[in-house]
Formats: sequence, C-alpha cells, structure tokens
Amino acid sequence: MIHQAKKLLREKIKTFIESLSKEEQMQQTKAVFSRLENVKQYNEAKTVMLFWSFGKEIFTHDFVNMAYQTKEVLLPVIDGENLLIKPYTGIENMAPEPHFGILEPQGKAILDARPDLIIVPGLAFDAACNRLGRGKAYYDKLFSSRNTRATLIGVGYNEQIVGAVPVDDHDKQLDMVITPEKIYYRKM
Repeated sequence: MIHQAKKLLREKIKTFIESLSKEEQMQQTKAVFSRLENVKQYNEAKTVMLFWSFGKEIFTHDFVNMAYQTKEVLLPVIDGENLLIKPYTGIENMAPEPHFGILEPQGKAILDARPDLIIVPGLAFDAACNRLGRGKAYYDKLFSSRNTRATLIGVGYNEQIVGAVPVDDHDKQLDMVITPEKIYYRKM
C-alpha cells in the first residue's frame, strides 16, 4: 500500500518538476540557497555534504563551488546499491559517472566522513520534514549505516511540498526542509 502511494506521488511530482521552465528553476534555486545561507547550522558547519544536481533537481553546482571556498565539501557517489562519500576538490576533478553521466568527484572515498550538515535531494517533502526520494533508499541506507549527528536538510521547489509523504519504518526524517517560500522544521 505505501509502496504504491510512493510510486504515484513520485509520478505526480516528476510531472510538476518537468513543467518548470529553466527560469523558474533558477529563480527558485536562488531563493532556496539564499535561505540556506542564513541558517545557523549551515553557517556553523565546517564540513558539509551537498549533492551534484542533475536533470531538473534544485541546481546545486554554483552553491557547491561557493561553499567550497570556505568549507570542506563532500559529495555522494553512487556505488552499486550504496553511496560513497568523496571530497569535492574543484570542478576540474569531477568526471561523469557511467550510468547517468552525473559529474562526480574523483579520488578515494572517505570511510569515516562526519559532516556537520548534509543537504539532501528529494522528489517530495512535507511539513513534518519527511522525504520521498527516487526509490533506491540511497540516503536512508547512508544515514542508517553511520552514527551521524549531522543536521539533515532537504532542499526543493515549492511544488515539491505535499500534504503528507507516505513513510516506511526505514525512512529517515529530516531536521529541516528549505523551499523558496519557507523553511520547515521537524517537530521534536
């Protein structure tokens, strides 16, 4: 039942995202990262894990490069069914991965990475900071495999906020979700 609900929601949100013009995408991206730059946890973080966007995801490339000027930046890399964490050392050290052509950092994975803050992509989010990913559970596995105290922040377009994201026991709730219009906080 939950699996089917997630599948239907993914299809609905993908349609919304695909309908965004490049101009709308960039306007909303700019607003999201403007909000993030004013978040206390981001400003205090020394090491942040971001993601290198692809397709119509919130565009992270400029923000990754900006953050790299003052923080240690880590990026996830898909490795089979899991995510590895590698240091970002500049665009010149990125290369396309073989499956989707997403640029990823070269070099060795950091096995004991302990970022202070993790920025997480998603297809849908709700006001309780639940997240719906693409269905491979990469981030949920990453969070459960590490004893992380990192602040978990989802970023998305206004159209990605829904009334309620269907969740399973393994789904990890985020601490915050940032959209162009609002910051949602997990209730403790």
